[in-house]
Amino acid sequence: MQKVKIAFVDFWDNFDKEGFVCTRVLARHFDVEIMADANEADYVFYSVNGDSHWFLPPEKIKIFYTGEAVTPDFNGGRVVAASHNAHYGHI
Repeated sequence: MQKVKIAFVDFWDNFDKEGFVCTRVLARHFDVEIMADANEADYVFYSVNGDSHWFLPPEKIKIFYTGEAVTPDFNGGRVVAASHNAHYGHI
């Protein structure tokens, strides 16, 4: 099974990294390793509780996740999973 290294930054205290839905879905298809250092991860999940994701290298694949009613900043990551409706142009 292919290994995928993931990390989490800017989440709330006591965030359950192993129980997180994305971790569980990835674990069905990959050998998931949770990294303490986000710089060593292939993918970094981040949320609204900090700004450390801005200090990661720009080539790092960052995935924004929140259940909060906030408008995602699409400049911060490559993928966004949020409960906010976003409309662009004619779409």
